[in-house]
Amino acid sequence: MVEFFQLWCPGCNKFSIPLMSHWHKEFAEEIADGRLVLISIHTVFEGHDYQNNDRLREFVREKGMQHSVAVDQQSPVHRLPDTMRAYNTGGTPEMAFIDRRGRLRYQKFGWFDPDWATGLIGEMLYEKSGS
Repeated sequence: MVEFFQLWCPGCNKFSIPLMSHWHKEFAEEIADGRLVLISIHTVFEGHDYQNNDRLREFVREKGMQHSVAVDQQSPVHRLPDTMRAYNTGGTPEMAFIDRRGRLRYQKFGWFDPDWATGLIGEMLYEKSGS
């Protein structure tokens, strides 16, 4: 599960960040045994001076984010960061669901049904790697 977020994004703070924390607890066993990886990517495309790495470290601590948090690489020639461009995201929050074969199974900008998404994670976890 890949979450694209910004620390000052209202939708991230109200939806995707709490959802990732919920999934971290709900799928703790699957995460511990390496069958599920959660990663949040701080993908800043505006407000660079405010949304800096020092503020991000404090934000991660305050939110109690226990999964991996990465910082999207800002290209010197593009307005949008590298991973954001690679996934052709619409902004933040956005989530991408990638199966064990590396296939993008679902990607959504903004809100989506968390129960449906939790079900999709469950399906993906129990698929055979050759499927």
